[in-house]
Amino acid sequence: MFSTHGGRFPKLEGVLNLFLLLYIFILFKFTTIIDKCISLSINKKISKGGILNKMIYTVTLNPSIDYVINLEKLNENCINVVNSNDVYIGGKGINVSKILSEHGIKSKTLGFISGFTGKFVEESLNNDNILTDFISVENNFSRINIKMKIGETETEINGLGPRISDSHVQLLNSKIDAISDSDII
Repeated sequence: MFSTHGGRFPKLEGVLNLFLLLYIFILFKFTTIIDKCISLSINKKISKGGILNKMIYTVTLNPSIDYVINLEKLNENCINVVNSNDVYIGGKGINVSKILSEHGIKSKTLGFISGFTGKFVEESLNNDNILTDFISVENNFSRINIKMKIGETETEINGLGPRISDSHVQLLNSKIDAISDSDII
């Protein structure tokens, strides 16, 4: 940590190092207290009908199912068995809605879904108490992304989503235009 004049004052170095550790501990505790105060302030605003009590809309134009697999090693031209696998629902707006939901804040996510994967995205969000108002597109399916964690490396393969027509875009614009000015998008 601290070195005073090339180690000529070892007792002073010990005291300075102790003060530095104490300072870091106090700083950590202080930031934890600040975080708690901010959280309490947000919760009070929610319960008293403040700005966060309004409906928050998020938009995810191309939602996804992220399939994450873990392998020790990838062997080409043969069958590989994963060590573990997980499935996550994703997309920027959806990720925001998830975080809001974790803090007890309601939101509604808009965007486009398609096929069996789109239904899975919507059902998963509804199961997590996240409101949805997706536009269902009948061609293809919502994208599936594959995240392969092989040892210390990660490779991603992102799928394509459905083709979105001009009429679908107009429908989304109509939904956005209908959102109250007092709500947040």
